[in-house]
Amino acid sequence: MSQHYRVVSEVRTDGEQVDIPDEASNVSVEPLATAGHVRVTYLKPTQRIAVDGGDETEPRRYID
Repeated sequence: MSQHYRVVSEVRTDGEQVDIPDEASNVSVEPLATAGHVRVTYLKPTQRIAVDGGDETEPRRYID
């Protein structure tokens, strides 16, 4: 079974506390051109589940 991930990327002020899930991987913090801001990026695992789409033509396949 293959693992699927969702990319999470947030811009925060330098020194701001960020809650990163324990299961996150490839966490990076990069300074931005805007003084005092950083970009926090990580991969968050997702799970594929079967969902009855009802009236939707394409069922949703991932959840957080």
